Amino acid sequence: EKMTKLQNAKPAFFGPNCFNSALVVSEVIPTFRHTDPVEFVHYINSPMCRQLEAEELKTHDIGSLWAEAPHLIPEHAFNYISENLVFTKNGEDHSQPYIFQTPKEVNEVYYSVPFDCVFNNYKARPECKGFFYSNFRCISMKEFLLNANARSEIKALDILLVNFERAMEEWVVFRGERPTLELLDAFLSKLRNFIDLVEKINSNGADQVTNDEIFIVESLYLRVSGAGYRIANIPNSKIYEEYSQLMEILNTKIKLIKKNN
Repeated sequence: EKMTKLQNAKPAFFGPNCFNSALVVSEVIPTFRHTDPVEFVHYINSPMCRQLEAEELKTHDIGSLWAEAPHLIPEHAFNYISENLVFTKNGEDHSQPYIFQTPKEVNEVYYSVPFDCVFNNYKARPECKGFFYSNFRCISMKEFLLNANARSEIKALDILLVNFERAMEEWVVFRGERPTLELLDAFLSKLRNFIDLVEKINSNGADQVTNDEIFIVESLYLRVSGAGYRIANIPNSKIYEEYSQLMEILNTKIKLIKKNN
């Protein structure tokens, strides 16, 4: 059980945060690390997740606090355990542990916004302070891929870089050994393979790409970006430089697919 393993644990580095923890516990993404709001919203607004009413909540469902500033942005996320308990990682600082808290305790950390501030009423209630809570239930990526309208080689992207992701998790979160240069070289090689596949998609006609395929490609890009958050801390400038260059190329090619789709 992921939550039990991490209870009261503190990451080795700054970065692992609430958005990531909520997605991993829900089995949307595979590893604990840093997740920025863009990645969180990418999944929450995808076919993998649906919004819930409060009475539908079950263990592992995602609760999230949103702000209107001026566009809706996520401020915090956590996993429901029960009516009186949630699992949360409050902030990115490595001094903050993964913990179980009551909703009231979470509320005190994040703006003291009442839990009954929801999208339908928060604007009319001064005590909501421009914030509202929203709840989601998500299926796992494995479950999504079973029925996704995507070619097999694109579905296979889900496990392409998982060895790198798990190695970074072991180092950044669980205080294990730093990834070896051999593993990082293998990761960069597979990242080039990912770029080649995206280029193949573009050359074969991006207008033939399904929405599910675009979602899978974007998801892996965001996962690699999040997992690579700490590559800069590895004392080998060439690794980080090549990683940064490849990610820039990949981002450009994915944007081209979306533009032509």
